[in-house]
Amino acid sequence: TPSSGRPVVGPYQPKHPKTQTLKHFFLFFSVRLLRPVLRLFGIMVRGRGNCMADEFRKTAATGSPEEIRKASSELELAEWRRTNRFCGCCGAEMKPHADAAERAFVCPSCGYAAYPRIAPAVIVLVTKGDKALLQRNTHYKGAAWTLVAGFVDPGENLEEAVRREIREEASIEVADIRYAGSQTWPYPSIIVIGFRAEYAAGELKPDGAEVVESGWFGRGNLPQIPQPGSIARKMIDAWLADCGGSARFPG
Repeated sequence: TPSSGRPVVGPYQPKHPKTQTLKHFFLFFSVRLLRPVLRLFGIMVRGRGNCMADEFRKTAATGSPEEIRKASSELELAEWRRTNRFCGCCGAEMKPHADAAERAFVCPSCGYAAYPRIAPAVIVLVTKGDKALLQRNTHYKGAAWTLVAGFVDPGENLEEAVRREIREEASIEVADIRYAGSQTWPYPSIIVIGFRAEYAAGELKPDGAEVVESGWFGRGNLPQIPQPGSIARKMIDAWLADCGGSARFPG
């Protein structure tokens, strides 16, 4: 202890106040000087990411399935590499797996391995007679109306996620849930699993947070819907084909 006259070692070593003051002084001004550089770097990274996202949307709208798969894979792997440069457990720099055939980063310090991860989400086309449920979301760009969708929660199976999302966003219950296809969506690493379902009970009511407006639409009075290329548009087009006849689009 300090009173014993012996030097203090370990975490209890006292710091000279002038040393601490100088340290804080240089730290403060280093952060102030670097802030514009870091901000510019962030803008550059976001700008590059936005350009890649825009390119993928074009590919998704007009490309072949193979072109879409390759573009999605490149985007998802780029994001995986960007977010796994350092270990999430101990902070050490990650290294590629020793086996080149193994797609993983490994921490040389603690052994943690990071593999590409995919976040599952569900999207649902709910029908009531000859009408389909469409909604307008707060996070959706533009004025397009789309389908109920959301991420799968931990511990849920896909059918449970479908029922929960519909209950949360539209306040209704559904039945006859059935698979309708899937699509990779690298924003950043999502697999969207599509379902069809039938209205069962409840009064349609948007949640007012994520969903600001919702309604039942027939093929003769469709609002603006998502552009070609998304699974939402594919599911709506498939439903229109099942209904028969021609759809009337706004504009």
